[in-house]
This record gives sequence, structure tokens and C-alpha cells, in this order.
Amino acid sequence: MSVVGAGETRAQDAEGPPAEGGASQAPTASPSVGDADEVTGPLRVGVTGSAPFVVDDDGEPSGISVAIWRAMMESTGQEYELVEVASPDEAIDRVESGELDVAVGPLSISSERAERVAFTQPYYESELAIAAPLGELTLADHLAPFVSKGFLGGVAFLLLVLFAVGAVTWAVERKHNDSISQRPLHGIATGVWLALVTMTTVGYGDRVPETPAGRVVIGIWMLVSLVVVSSLTAFLATALTVSELATGGIEGATDLAGRRVAVVDGTTSVSFARRFDAELAREPSLADAVQAVIDGEAEAVVYDRPILQWQLQSMGDHGLHVVEQGYDPLGYGFALGRELRLDHELDAALLGLFESGELDELVARWLDS
Repeated sequence: MSVVGAGETRAQDAEGPPAEGGASQAPTASPSVGDADEVTGPLRVGVTGSAPFVVDDDGEPSGISVAIWRAMMESTGQEYELVEVASPDEAIDRVESGELDVAVGPLSISSERAERVAFTQPYYESELAIAAPLGELTLADHLAPFVSKGFLGGVAFLLLVLFAVGAVTWAVERKHNDSISQRPLHGIATGVWLALVTMTTVGYGDRVPETPAGRVVIGIWMLVSLVVVSSLTAFLATALTVSELATGGIEGATDLAGRRVAVVDGTTSVSFARRFDAELAREPSLADAVQAVIDGEAEAVVYDRPILQWQLQSMGDHGLHVVEQGYDPLGYGFALGRELRLDHELDAALLGLFESGELDELVARWLDS
């Protein structure tokens, strides 16, 4: 473990990934927290989480969370030592038991955790997100909307209406219009043709109504056909859009029920997946969880959106997409032991970083890198 004096290694995190150099090494006595407000030794700080909030830079912790913590400690002058912790849940447990004074990382502030430890104000707002494979559509998938019962029923209804308009047109025009035969079969076919070119606004002019009654019939059909054509166009557009957006069946949290979903042990993604009746595939890290989906061992992965997007971006071509809708908005904060009387001092330091704009700069340097 390394004792870090306030501000000693802050510069490496402020520069964004990666950075060289590390904290100075020094022997330390066991840190302790006084009974009142006084801290009598270096803070024991557990570091846990995933990139870009916690990054292992050649054995030296860095990332958004660590950079913000170091900036806060520089303003307070408090010494601390960093200890690597396997998972957020373990970090909370160790802070609650007094083994650690503070836990640093993308720690979601929840009611359950707040009953066990204290939290600073949130330094980052996040949400849970779902990533699932993009579906590979076959020719049959693309043609499916056009052979559905709804589409075929609509086509049959349109043909019936065209036949009806053609029959009425023939009935009122056959004795007064030389372009329409008086023979029923041929005459009705001509009327259907007139109705069709009217509906499509082609208007060849080879057939036109000549009687007042015929013009009334075709005039009414002109108005009705506007609705028919617009409805048909809307149906086709919707069918094609849905076909292009198909992504393997998982487009929201309700689709997780009964599916095998990869989650990271010790994170809020576990309780979220349980809430939607998913079958859990527990993994030790987000990289392992994403790989499980890529390998077909799970159908989706749930994790905090910024970390999930970072992980997918770092893995290149993986065939997964992040569902647009987010769930369970949450803030990241630093967890403190309830015996530690530093919450007001740390909140003041965090607010100072926010008001100066340095907090946003630290976040941007990592997320934009």
C-alpha cells in the first residue's frame, strides 16, 4: 500500500489516460479515526470499480473517481493510502466494518447502502443500461411484414373496394360512355382501371367519367383514395422501420424475463436483473460479462451506462448495441464510515471542484480520451 500525501499524484490523473509516475512510497503506521471530528492518521481508502472511473495504470490507480478524490484531498490537505478492493459490495462491507475509512469508485448511492455507510454528494449522474446483440435479419425476416395477416387483409380489402368502385362506375356510365363496354366483365374491368389510375393520381386520360352520376362516384373515390393511400404508406413505412430495428428480441427491461443475463457480482446490476425475473449469469468483471454475451453464453448484459459504453468501445467489433432507454437513475459518491467525521469537509471540497469547473474538466478528459 502507498501513503499518498495530498496532491502528490494528482497531476497524473488530471492529464487523462495513460499517465506515468506514481505515488511516493513511505512506511506508515496503522491509520485510525478519532472518536470526535479529528482524523489521527492517513485515511484508509479502498479503490474499486471499472474504467473509466477506476483504471489500473501499471499498478497505480487512476481514472475519473481517483482523479476527483485526489483533487479533493489536495484541497483538504488530508493524507490517505489507496487499497485495491475487488468489488463495490466488498468495499461497502469493509467501510461499514471499519476496516476502511473511505471507498472510492463508481459507487451507486442507494437507500440500502445509505443505511450502512455515509455518502458524499454525488459527483457523477448515471443510470443502468442494457446491451444485447444486434439481430441478423434474413430475407424471410424482411419479407415477413408483407405476408402478415394484417397486410394481406388490407390488400384484399383494397381490391374489394376497387372492384366495388369499378362496378358502380360501369353501372352509371355504360349507356353513356363509349369508352366503357356494356358487357359486364369487360366494362367492370374498365371501371376498376379508372378507379386504380384515379387512386394513384396517374391520370392517363384514356378513361374518364362522362355522366354526372359517374363524376360523383369518381369524385367521392378521389377523396376516399387519399385516406387509403396514406394509410397504406404509413403501414409500409412502419413495417420497414420495425424490420430494420429488430435486434434479437431485447429492447427493454421487460424483455429480460426468463432470459440469461450477464451481471457483475457485487453491483446493482444483480438486483436489477432479479427484479425483472432474468436468469443470472454472474461474472467477476464487466469484460467477462460482455464476453459472455459475445460468446452466446448470455443474451444481454446489464451495467452502468457510461462504463458499459466505455467497455464496448474498447472491445471493437462485438455486434452488441446499448438499448436507448435507461433505468434506475443513480449518482456516484464516495462512501464513508459513519464514525468518520469528514462528510461536510469532503462535500465542501467536492462543491469547490464543481463551482470552479475542475470537476467537469476531470470527467471530460477521461470520457473524451
